[in-house]
This record gives sequence, structure tokens and C-alpha cells, in this order.
Amino acid sequence: DGTPAYTGVDLGSGTYYQVQLIALQQYHPSFGETETAFYVDKEDGFSKMLMGAFQNENQAKALYEKVRKAGFNDAFIVKKENGKRVEYSPFD
Repeated sequence: DGTPAYTGVDLGSGTYYQVQLIALQQYHPSFGETETAFYVDKEDGFSKMLMGAFQNENQAKALYEKVRKAGFNDAFIVKKENGKRVEYSPFD
């Protein structure tokens, strides 16, 4: 039905993973539609578009592979702890 899927992840605590698609200086809320929830982090003058929120790293990697195949070649996985980005290298 086009409604974003709620992942049940508490975005304010614990560790979780998201896939960042793009960082825009001008964000338009109508950007894309998907069954996976979109999130926007506003940092450093950019609106950073993220998809999903997964407690399981492998779920984030699976979504990452899908968005790369869809043409988002600069996409990457973001790891957050208690709502803050932390250093993360998923494929090391």
C-alpha cells in the first residue's frame, strides 16, 4: 500500500544500522516512495536521506545491496548508537 514499514527499532537508544542514500543541500519531502521507512538526518547543512533502521547488521547489508543495484552507487551503511553516528566499516 506504499506505507513505509516500521522496523520497531528504538532510534534513541541501543545500536542500529541504516543505509544512507544521498545527502542533499535542498531536501524535497516527495523524494521517492518505498515500503522501507525513510529518515532524514539534518547535519552540516545537508539533509541526509536514510532508509530503514535495523538491529541486525545483515538486514542493513541486504538493503544496501538492493539500493546499490538500483543505482545509488554512493550509498553506504551508517551505524548509530543511542541515536548518534559512530565509526563503522561494514565490509572490513
